[in-house]
Amino acid sequence: MKVNVGYASDVMVMSFTHTGEPGYCLYVPSEYALHVYYKLMSVGRDYGARDVGTLTQRFMRIERFIPFWAEELTSFITPFEAGNGYIVKLDKGYGFAAEKLICLGFIEETTVIEN
Repeated sequence: MKVNVGYASDVMVMSFTHTGEPGYCLYVPSEYALHVYYKLMSVGRDYGARDVGTLTQRFMRIERFIPFWAEELTSFITPFEAGNGYIVKLDKGYGFAAEKLICLGFIEETTVIEN
């Protein structure tokens, strides 16, 4: 969804957070970032909006066992090895993009074998 925040138009809003808490991420053109920040903080003051540091975000993510790419997950560490196998859905299809790449011959279909 795209919204206007103050002077910034077409700010992309995604219902997604890095902490596991309900929340939103905003993708703001860099030239409007400071303006959007001040606007959100002034309006959000009545709702308890406040600044938090990156360590706070990291600890909240770790408490909820949300893996972080390049730390808990890499191309050499699978979600199963990281203890997150319960969130992997092996019975789902590849999705449109992967199936299109398979049909066009860019990638080969592989078979997952469980032990």
